[in-house]
Amino acid sequence: MRIHVLRPDFKRVYLSDIENPSQRNYSSEPKAQRYHVLYSSDEAVVASLKSFKLTVIGDNTDQDVDTTSNNVLKIISNKKAYTFSVTAGPAVSKSTIVTDLNMGFNNRNAPFVATLLQNKSVKIDTKDDNCGIGSRLEIESLANGSTLNDVLDSGWGAIPPVIDFMSVDAFKTATSLSTASVDLSLSVFDSMHSFSLLSTQEKEQIRESVLDTLAPKFIETGRVLLSIDRGVIGKLASSSLSINNTIGAAIVLLDDDGVTHYL
Repeated sequence: MRIHVLRPDFKRVYLSDIENPSQRNYSSEPKAQRYHVLYSSDEAVVASLKSFKLTVIGDNTDQDVDTTSNNVLKIISNKKAYTFSVTAGPAVSKSTIVTDLNMGFNNRNAPFVATLLQNKSVKIDTKDDNCGIGSRLEIESLANGSTLNDVLDSGWGAIPPVIDFMSVDAFKTATSLSTASVDLSLSVFDSMHSFSLLSTQEKEQIRESVLDTLAPKFIETGRVLLSIDRGVIGKLASSSLSINNTIGAAIVLLDDDGVTHYL
């Protein structure tokens, strides 16, 4: 079960009946159990998305490619434009291109990483401070000198990829974060930017990080279930809750999938 705080007038919710204050030194609850949950402020949203990387994957699956006159990649991050050269030749392996790119990225502290996929296509991800809110991945145009475009993808010569991460407000809208219909499901994440291009493991790592910040998981022990039935959790989740001159639930309970209502 996960708990997401809906109302901004509940900045920090302490679920006092899960752990009896007199038993804090000898709690019967599991060590991983939480007792507090925070409102998903803009700052919290930004923090939760810090590992959300942007990705592009070229469609060329040849093992070796001709880079005789097509060996320059121009790429732009959220802060800077970079130019990199890879080995030039009539039959250069993709593994050599990826090695050359990563060497260039590392030498220039460029926030990108290249990967050779099993089908021999090249994937480029953002990393470090070029992830999440404010991140950018732009491949320059062929006309502007990014000649490696044609080697990596058949379409990048005409239309190179440009990805800017959404704003906090756009993320809130996409996930209905401020409503009881909050949706942090995998299908919603797949609709964002290039998330669908990531591996299953990468997707789960990023989404779990977001979920654990915005809708932390609670272990369904006897105390938690009792709190839902007749205690603090149940009261805060009630649509008839009236506090601070506002009527409406302060929290919503979700299944681990981040979208299905627990109650």
